[in-house]
Amino acid sequence: MKDRQVTHEGRRLIVPDSGTPFAATVYREKDGIDYEGIIEEGTPYNVESILPDTTAESLGLNPEADPTPADALQAIAQALMVPLDIQELYKPLIAPLSVSLTGFVEGSYLYYGIPWDSELRVFVKVSKSTAMSGTTAIGTLPVGYRPAEVQELNAYDEDGNIIADVIVAIGTDGAVSVIGNVEANVIVMAAYNSSSNSQSGGGSDL
Repeated sequence: MKDRQVTHEGRRLIVPDSGTPFAATVYREKDGIDYEGIIEEGTPYNVESILPDTTAESLGLNPEADPTPADALQAIAQALMVPLDIQELYKPLIAPLSVSLTGFVEGSYLYYGIPWDSELRVFVKVSKSTAMSGTTAIGTLPVGYRPAEVQELNAYDEDGNIIADVIVAIGTDGAVSVIGNVEANVIVMAAYNSSSNSQSGGGSDL
């Protein structure tokens, strides 16, 4: 970032409703007199308080490129992203219960649970050796682990990309299903968190 630099601090052009415009300098404080009646100075709005070079460097940004707070937030977001293979290790810990599946390839699952934050989590990963079309039932969540409203979640592939025209639905009766046409051996993933009805590819919202 760069601090703003000016030639005449506080310089303003005054344009009267009637009369000739004139330039003037507006002072908050001058010659020891506080014209604002400051109660508390507060935190300065400058580079050192928002994004100093040392912080930029710690985030992997180049200070000479004048990174902005948006760049810093993007760097933080990238650092917090959990690789999909690591997510797979965490899912059974967060949603330790599972529904037994039939007709799906090995490695498919329907995990569910209510962890430490008392919010329902559901993780879905399914694939079939034959194509899926229309509505394909996956399994049913038991009473006590069902959403209050019908949920229609985006469906994602193994790489976290949205599968077009396919959703994973969770009914208030606990029925979980894939809706849409999916080719054979294509993996469909979805995740649900009742705290914000959030959804994510592969369950990055742990």
